[in-house]
Amino acid sequence: MTYICDLIFKSYLGLDYTLSATHNPSDDVINIRYGKRDVAEESLSMKSSSLLAESNIKAKKVKVGTYEELTYLIFKESESTQLENGITDLEVDIFAMVFYLLSRYEEYLEVPKDRLGRYPSKESIASKHDFLHLPLVDIWIDRFTQMINKRYNADWSLSGSFSIQPTIDIDLPYAYKYKGWKRYAGIAKDIIKWNSINQEARIRNWTSGADPFDTYDWIKEACAKCSKRPIIFLLNNYKKPHDENHLANTVHFARIIKQLEKWADIGIHPSMESNTDINQLKKEHIWVQDQCGVDITKSRQHFLQLEFPHSYQRLISIGITDDYSMMYPDQPGYRASTSRTYQWYDLSKEESTSLTIHPGMTMDVTMRYYMNYSPEEAIAKCQSLIKQSKAVKGTFSFIWHNSTLSEAYGWGPWKKVFLSLIEDHKKSYGDS
Repeated sequence: MTYICDLIFKSYLGLDYTLSATHNPSDDVINIRYGKRDVAEESLSMKSSSLLAESNIKAKKVKVGTYEELTYLIFKESESTQLENGITDLEVDIFAMVFYLLSRYEEYLEVPKDRLGRYPSKESIASKHDFLHLPLVDIWIDRFTQMINKRYNADWSLSGSFSIQPTIDIDLPYAYKYKGWKRYAGIAKDIIKWNSINQEARIRNWTSGADPFDTYDWIKEACAKCSKRPIIFLLNNYKKPHDENHLANTVHFARIIKQLEKWADIGIHPSMESNTDINQLKKEHIWVQDQCGVDITKSRQHFLQLEFPHSYQRLISIGITDDYSMMYPDQPGYRASTSRTYQWYDLSKEESTSLTIHPGMTMDVTMRYYMNYSPEEAIAKCQSLIKQSKAVKGTFSFIWHNSTLSEAYGWGPWKKVFLSLIEDHKKSYGDS
């Protein structure tokens, strides 16, 4: 209860509050009753359920309803908080719904995983009931705020302001440079498949040293146009089949990092190997941190591989304070039903943590490979999500890769999608 009240009243609304087991009417205090209220009681009451009183994780039959055309979750009522002849002003348990969605309660349960061991979006209640495209938590808190304003003639509103946050993952710093004999194997593969675009890129690399994945100056210039500092996450491991940064732990990669750190915020991109090896995670973190010369406190999981609660517990143990992995790899939308940052609650320990979650909404490979969007369809989808985030003063955060901002592998037309998102930031904030 304290976690949820801190989140709603302090984080979302910027207000102080007091929890009390008794009703204390006062002319200058807004009273909110969690559970039924007496008919004569001067308070705003909401339906309460048993979720926040529980201390164990178990499968739940969560139902879905609609209140004034907005989806909400229905949980079992808590008998101890219900007055026999009381009334409720709102038949929606906003506190339990917010907690269930933000804690990712459903991801602690036994469900089928995809081939990389990830929680598929299709298993989520948001996907099954068609609200993955909505920041439902934010919308409900905003609606609850409007109800309070109407009842008490107050002027509360969501704190903060809308923003767009570009983030870049660097899995492969270069396509050809410093690959040694592997370059020849790549040439043979492109000839066999007769990939003319890649052959041309290899010829340019041989003749001028140009590498298609060396898009760093382009990214720098694009983000500078809207005065937006991107966040760049660096994979620092080489182990097949999933972690293939051939420059891991080399002077060449260190040189790239030192240049990037001048104009971008740097985070680690923990390898798939580190998911089962805490020592590997520590090594990757320390090496990148040493190259930057500053504490690295940001992180995003490679392939968005999240396992609750272990992934986040490991990150906290090495000093990570901000994670950017809260996004589905297979569908755009709001994995935790929010577009705003929030503190992670560890259900296994029943405690709020120091880790701040920064939700993302979409990714380049999600739209091209999973959804089969054209660049135009991708822009339209992003515009729709931006509109939702803007309405609740959230952040539209998206993932691109240095490799997908090249002309190689058919990504050329997708540059305009990235640029359209940067342009949206300029429209929202101007050039300052």
